[in-house]
Amino acid sequence: MPLLTHILRRAIPALLLASLNSCSSSRTSPAAAPPPSPHSASTFYLDCSAAANGSGTQASPWNSPASVNAFTFIPGDHLLLNRGTTCNSALTPHGSGSSAAPIVIDAYGVGAQPIINGGSAEEALKLFNQQYWEISNLEIVGGNLYGVYISGNTPNVPINHIHLTNLNVHGATFTSAKRSDSGEVFLSNNGSGETFTDVLIDGVTAHDSHVSEGILVSAGGAWIESNRVSQPLGNHITVQNSTAHDIYGDGILVAETNNGLLQNNVVYNSGLCPNCTGSTPVGLWEWYCHTCTVQNNESYSNQSWGGDGGDFDIDYYNNDNIVQYNYGHDSAGYCVAFFGAGGQASNDNVFRYNVCSNNGQRSDLSKQGEVDLYTWDNGSLNGVQIYNNTFYWNPAGNAPALSAGSATFSGNHPVFFRNNIIYAAVPGMIQVPSAFTLDNNIYWTTSSSPATWQIGSTTYTGFAAYQAGSTQDPHSYNVDPMLNDPTYHAVGKPTSAFTLLQGSPAIGKGANVCGANAGCSMGTQDFWGNTLPNGSGYNIGAWQGSPATDASKHRIRHSNFSRRSHPPALMLLAFLQTTPDTADTPSRREVAFLHSLSHQYRWRGLKVTVVDSSGPAGPHPQHQALINAGYDWHLDIPIVEDRGHHLSSRFAVAEFPTIMLLTSQGKLVRRWQGFAGPATLAAAVELEFGKSLREHNRSK
Repeated sequence: MPLLTHILRRAIPALLLASLNSCSSSRTSPAAAPPPSPHSASTFYLDCSAAANGSGTQASPWNSPASVNAFTFIPGDHLLLNRGTTCNSALTPHGSGSSAAPIVIDAYGVGAQPIINGGSAEEALKLFNQQYWEISNLEIVGGNLYGVYISGNTPNVPINHIHLTNLNVHGATFTSAKRSDSGEVFLSNNGSGETFTDVLIDGVTAHDSHVSEGILVSAGGAWIESNRVSQPLGNHITVQNSTAHDIYGDGILVAETNNGLLQNNVVYNSGLCPNCTGSTPVGLWEWYCHTCTVQNNESYSNQSWGGDGGDFDIDYYNNDNIVQYNYGHDSAGYCVAFFGAGGQASNDNVFRYNVCSNNGQRSDLSKQGEVDLYTWDNGSLNGVQIYNNTFYWNPAGNAPALSAGSATFSGNHPVFFRNNIIYAAVPGMIQVPSAFTLDNNIYWTTSSSPATWQIGSTTYTGFAAYQAGSTQDPHSYNVDPMLNDPTYHAVGKPTSAFTLLQGSPAIGKGANVCGANAGCSMGTQDFWGNTLPNGSGYNIGAWQGSPATDASKHRIRHSNFSRRSHPPALMLLAFLQTTPDTADTPSRREVAFLHSLSHQYRWRGLKVTVVDSSGPAGPHPQHQALINAGYDWHLDIPIVEDRGHHLSSRFAVAEFPTIMLLTSQGKLVRRWQGFAGPATLAAAVELEFGKSLREHNRSK
């Protein structure tokens, strides 16, 4: 049979599900940790399907969290839970690791993640005044206020090295009444001046409950704000490759830290509480965050019981934050906000190379715009840089896409909106004070009413009147930017949508917006991963590539293809290494893009298959990593086991990842050695679909 057909028939049809057994024990109340049992660093086993409680060895495992909770672990200890089993009790282990030897909780065996069901306990998994823990590959269900709760109450002492990886946390039973009163993954200290340092949340999914927070890390200061006394901040907080959805409050929030990083996350359906009180929620945001980066995230369909309800938020007390390469769409409120409050300025925050589409979907929140700059309580903004973004503005009610009319600006740091594209379905373009600098932008509306710009208290109708009367935007344009699929707002980061067509007036018309501004940088790449020009030749908007001649002869729109009759299928065959210890390698990053491409192009006939090349060579290798990776990485695409590395040898694959684009007949179209970014893969897929469409049409 053809090789491709052989590969597909060998694909695992479904990941094997182990039977889920349960055990029960009463929850121990918070108390002093038991004294450590005299032992050297060891590996202990918990199997809640075991008939009798053992000594904690693999041959004689514990069968209840009660045994774990009565034990004090020491540096270097490992606690392994048997896959495919359920423990019906909260897990509250004691002890701390060390910088050289953290304590590890993980899974063993083959199959579904082991389940910790906290039931009605206040939290399903808890650490308190403990540090140097690494917790991986668990499903955590229930708990009342919290799924995972990590905290402490020791003043002025850091909690170091908390790593949470590949956790599926859901179903906490509390119903939130106020923002931040509960959460699925909740890290927040109670001691004055107590901080978190070195927190990694990677591959965690928090979802489907009525608690407030999906993932929250409040890294310092014990949320002390009322006296406006500066509090110590945490340090090095990372949330990546994670998902939060169907939550009553915020999706993902990082607060009170230096050097925060939020990347490659997805948030949707946050802010679902119908009648909560207190401050209002946002999908993914940072507060009191200094030198923080938010990049390569998708945030959409976020709601609110009051204001906000946006995708991203550079909130007050934030300094030196960069928000880049993100996709926000279809939310009730804004795409991004810049806020200043609390008697202080928010300083030098940047929003660049992002795509925002179809936000402002609740009529009373449309006034916030796609970009909302707002200050209160004697706060201000000192340094706001918004450049090289693309906005599709289609709100529920007419309002300006850029709204800064109620913001107070202070200091002398640059405040500008440059090199952006606003493609609007309404007349409203901007509302800003005269101190705001606008230039090198493209504005376009498909509304039957003329576009409007408001500078200070003066509203201009028509672009010529606006330029002449305001002296703003002297090098800008009121013209169709000629975008591929300019109204795209589907789930999945755009791959071809919002790129520029051949002949677009945005090509080469952007400026180096930084110029002589100290501390300002154009960056190194655009939203799609294209390398930026060197010093000049920038495009306007988020896309800095060059239009492909063949692919840009026609606008790429979803209506070009019929869901009932589409061109022949294509396949992306991805040779990856999927072992758990490759969590932050190019293979892991490639999975995120393959997942997105699969969802975006599936209906057009694209098939994505992963070839797992991580197992040992030999005729009958153990493929635990293959099966477990499907659960732990939340893959929903077929995985083919490469037994004995025959397939990788056949295709001369020596580097991972290696990606191949093939036709349904098995013909090799393209091959990429090493990591392939979304722009590269999508361009090749679009080009091949374009060829197939033309051949398909000619055959009719």
